[in-house]
Amino acid sequence: MKTQLSKYIKTGSSKQFISIIGENNNLPLLVYLHDGPGDAALPLIYKYNSELGKTFNVVVWEQRGAGKSYYTFSNEEQISSETYIEDLYSLIHYLLETFKQEKVYLLGHSWGSVLGLIFIKKYHHLVYSYFGSGQVVNMKKGLKCQYDFVLKEIQEQNKKSLFSD
Repeated sequence: MKTQLSKYIKTGSSKQFISIIGENNNLPLLVYLHDGPGDAALPLIYKYNSELGKTFNVVVWEQRGAGKSYYTFSNEEQISSETYIEDLYSLIHYLLETFKQEKVYLLGHSWGSVLGLIFIKKYHHLVYSYFGSGQVVNMKKGLKCQYDFVLKEIQEQNKKSLFSD
């Protein structure tokens, strides 16, 4: 398995790192959207998913603020999910032009699945197919459940510590 390309490119308003694993330039593009935000996946892809490089050119994009694309956000920056969608749009245009292809495949994991769904809703004409792994269905409800669970656990621990003295 060879990496055809590992470099920084300008996506959106920042410099971001991509690595492409594949056997040749004619393979279809599979863009991997990692979880997080802030969590990079390049070492895991190399270790567990490099076989995909026989069928696809697997593009591992280290999103803004993650992995080799890490930088300290300024107080003035207004980062939102739309910022990441704009970055992804810029990345995909770069890839389609570089590899002379018309569309990509998207694979989103967890936070990346949120980006994937938003992206295909807005830019479906650029995507052959989307694959979700650890698919987030209702982020707001999921975060509320997590918050409630942690709050309940803290309250239980506080009760235990009050009665153990």
